[in-house]
Amino acid sequence: MYNIYMSNRYDRIIAIPALHDNYVWSLEKGKQTILIDPGEAEPVIKYLKDNDLVCLAILITHHHLDHIGGVDELFNFDNKIKIYGPGKLPLSSPILPLQPQISFDRFVFDVFNIPGHTLDHVAFYDGENAFVGDTLFSAGCGRILEGSYEQMLASIDLINQLPSQTNIYCAHEYTLNNLKFAKLVEPNNHMIDEHTNHIQSKSISLPTTLNLERQINPFLRLDQNTVKQTLLDHNPLLGHQRFDIFKALREWKDQF
Repeated sequence: MYNIYMSNRYDRIIAIPALHDNYVWSLEKGKQTILIDPGEAEPVIKYLKDNDLVCLAILITHHHLDHIGGVDELFNFDNKIKIYGPGKLPLSSPILPLQPQISFDRFVFDVFNIPGHTLDHVAFYDGENAFVGDTLFSAGCGRILEGSYEQMLASIDLINQLPSQTNIYCAHEYTLNNLKFAKLVEPNNHMIDEHTNHIQSKSISLPTTLNLERQINPFLRLDQNTVKQTLLDHNPLLGHQRFDIFKALREWKDQF
């Protein structure tokens, strides 16, 4: 069984589970699909065969193996697939360069540079849905592995400028653990409790919406006094600037 989501842009969006907690997003119009971040080939190829789908393109958000591990095998399965990705990816398949906007057939995406988790990280936005890889998660954000805290904050802020109704498609199922940390940061935030109860028994918590994240995600709530005060109680010597709060919050989450 696959989770199916309706969209004005596509006939359906499917979450294909991969690896331990990854999702490969399949954006489908008729019998054509675009795949986002196939970290594993086997479940994706099975899904394509079972549903008689033709993959037009693969979109890659960044170079980590759990996002590109299935790309070469998928290209060997069908060498007409177009592959779009940032930087110099460690793949043998031909990679097409990214432009600020990419389009093919009836699919159109704006491409945003969102470094921080990695230096090459990008997001794909179609006017309704944002595919953000490992930069923003529901109730959390990605670890800073290659970039700087300044870059990561700027990238999160860029995503946060999208319309509030934007659907956010992350690459991992981390929500329940992130909500536990969010509750620690804002113990009196009842929206965190409500959303925890809402997804507790669900097999998948995604996609989320930007509007919801603005209510439950501490990394989008840096200007809230409730978040600031918790961080200052945690470290009384902490600076009061927004960047100081973000850096301390991310470092705290790293140890959580």
